[in-house]
Amino acid sequence: MKYLFCILCLYCSYAVAQDSLTNLKKNRADYVLSYDTLLHIESWYSTKQTELRLFYPDKFRIFLAPSEINNLQLDFSYRFIDAAISFTPGFLNPGNPAKGQTSRFNLGGGFAAGRWYFSGEHTRLKGFYMRNSDDYRAQLGNLPYITFPNLESISNQVLIRYNTNRLFSTGALRGGMEIQKRSAMSFLPTLLFAQYKLRNAVADTSINNQVTRSTDINFILPLSATWVIHPKWYLTGTAGPSIGADFFNSDSYNSNNQLTVLKGTRLTTGYLVQLSAGFNARQYYFGADAMIRSYAHQIENIDKMEKYFYSVQFYFGVRLRAPKILKKSVDWVNKISPISFD
Repeated sequence: MKYLFCILCLYCSYAVAQDSLTNLKKNRADYVLSYDTLLHIESWYSTKQTELRLFYPDKFRIFLAPSEINNLQLDFSYRFIDAAISFTPGFLNPGNPAKGQTSRFNLGGGFAAGRWYFSGEHTRLKGFYMRNSDDYRAQLGNLPYITFPNLESISNQVLIRYNTNRLFSTGALRGGMEIQKRSAMSFLPTLLFAQYKLRNAVADTSINNQVTRSTDINFILPLSATWVIHPKWYLTGTAGPSIGADFFNSDSYNSNNQLTVLKGTRLTTGYLVQLSAGFNARQYYFGADAMIRSYAHQIENIDKMEKYFYSVQFYFGVRLRAPKILKKSVDWVNKISPISFD
């Protein structure tokens, strides 16, 4: 008898869980419309800037920035997978000889698993100029900008984000995979792991500092809210602080031309602000996005080193029927994975 009672309890628990899951799916369907079974192809035009700001004692400052910042990006998304590649074409960057030339390459991708989102990105930049050269116009004379044509920055980053509200679509934040049907908000705690390598691409014995490496671990704590203005129009705002740590080491030569290695760990603090607006139809969608992210820490004899990122992006995307080979490949990945992505 007691075994029958246990079986009945287990059955009732299962039935209640199934009903709860069914109601949860119904509730989410009232808020989110998913198009993830269609192949999404997006074209992005963006103005991206990555600045390294160095604040020294006695109000001496150096703001290093790439000279060419207009990018084209092609993005492919299907179900829980997305991939993107971007570059800086010459026709969008006529160049300013006084600032020098910048080459940029970016490759990234990501995948979703329920309320979790994981992404990775590799970026290579070569060619910087001192954006605040006007601060030292008296010393520079007729030289418009100080340039660093061989200075190269290589970065790799991994992002892990969790959505605390099932009724809020993070898929809509990444493009057209989902549509937010009703206004909602969510807290999106994010872990960002990034490695940076700053070096002179051409060996130069006149430069003391040869390579600086930093590993940054940042916890970003933003609140994101989407306002559905019209069934096809939306506005999204995201903002929050960040806190983390920077682990750095620097290879340089002293006055005796001996290699020295400096290491350290510093606390970092910063913020993220982002604003997006877009339009969604059945077969196409478009929108705009603006973002500022900054975090800073003390390093060596520098009062503050700030990594400052900002961008303005415009995108247009279409939804197409996915090829059978793509569908079967993704089905196979989902089948063998220990985690259910769909």
